[in-house]
Amino acid sequence: MTIAEWAGRLGDGIADAASRRPTAVRRKPITPATPAATRITPVVPRADAAWDSLTAHRKGCAVCTGRDYCQDGITLADTYSRLLRQEPARRNVQRGWARERRSFDQSYAKQARERQELMFASQAPAGQSSAKGSGTAVEDTNNTCRTTRQGASSEFRGPEVPLTPTRITR
Repeated sequence: MTIAEWAGRLGDGIADAASRRPTAVRRKPITPATPAATRITPVVPRADAAWDSLTAHRKGCAVCTGRDYCQDGITLADTYSRLLRQEPARRNVQRGWARERRSFDQSYAKQARERQELMFASQAPAGQSSAKGSGTAVEDTNNTCRTTRQGASSEFRGPEVPLTPTRITR
């Protein structure tokens, strides 16, 4: 390729690229203003914790004096009274869930014990072959479930295993 050919191709590429439409600009959406800190905290799940948050708010709030409440104080007082009414029902639900959890744990433990007993019952007793028609002594040894001897590093070591290299010839 000569310099003239290269310059011609470069010019064609610039003209081709200039005719393309640019991608549309996508602006980021404007995020809404952050709510007040008293609005961010989740609903207090227990009545005594709601009472603590109400008294802490009243101590720090200039508007909440005597019988007067600010909007946040009204919300906290309403939350406290609602949770106080719901407390007995919440305790009953918690007791039911605890009962259900104990029942599930007991049945799960029972099933695990039964699976373990079934697994141990299906294993061959120590010293007996579990291979079905294997045919060779090596396969029988490999498929036998038995414990290793005390102090032995392997069940295959013993006086019958040669310690010197053996040359196999055909």
